[in-house]
Amino acid sequence: MTVSPSRRRIARYVLAGLVFVHLSGYLFYEIYNRELNHRQLALEARDEWREGHLEVAAAEYRRFVAGYASATWPIVVIRNLPSEASGWFALGRVDAERHRFDAALADFGEAMRREPGLGRREYRDVLVESGRFVELEAFARRRLDAEPHSLAAIFDLGAALAGEGKPAAAALAYERGLSYVGDYLASTDPGFHGRVSVPEAELLNLASVAHLDAGERDRAAAACEGLSARLTPTVHLDRLCRAFMEADAGNPAASRALLANFIPSRPEEEALVRRLATKLGD
Repeated sequence: MTVSPSRRRIARYVLAGLVFVHLSGYLFYEIYNRELNHRQLALEARDEWREGHLEVAAAEYRRFVAGYASATWPIVVIRNLPSEASGWFALGRVDAERHRFDAALADFGEAMRREPGLGRREYRDVLVESGRFVELEAFARRRLDAEPHSLAAIFDLGAALAGEGKPAAAALAYERGLSYVGDYLASTDPGFHGRVSVPEAELLNLASVAHLDAGERDRAAAACEGLSARLTPTVHLDRLCRAFMEADAGNPAASRALLANFIPSRPEEEALVRRLATKLGD
């Protein structure tokens, strides 16, 4: 029996389709398993980190980011696979805990390059903790050039100037940031209706301490007392500046009491607490 050319073409098409489906299924299976194993590597790194095995965690996170491109080529097919940016971010945090500050800065830089904003706070915190205030000032000024009303960059600039031994300039930077708080709250907490927001209180506390460091006691008192006057009796967002003012006034017991109930939220605040505790002999 003779098979017509059209039937032969149909048979070839069917065979090609079957081969394509088979190869596609095989490729999907290979990609799926490759990515599943890569996700498991990230989970193991996370577990090692939680258990305090920082060297092992760092090594596994480095394997994760180094192999990410090949593991996810040509497409991501599994759910909940951490992104490459998140891998760099986690590695940065591990390296920061290991006090490998150069490595941590590079890690957070890679995270920010792949996902803008991811690791930014951690990057600046490493600069503060490692005393790289000139780098922090440059980092802050670049951000302010790009975003002239960036509240985060103002905090960075103030911390950098204070760390460089320029307290008067730091105080002015913090006070400059007060005019940015409204826009910040409008974008992050539009429902806020309190008397004083946390970022505003932080700016006033840091400005007051910086004025005090610059020998500008009247301006330090004005910033701190102005903040205190706006707070309700049950809100104590002025503890840091009041602790410094009490110490400066020769009231160490009052200063210690205020300091004991203050919880720093930034590395620069932690440094100020340590400095004041040392001054008080604690």
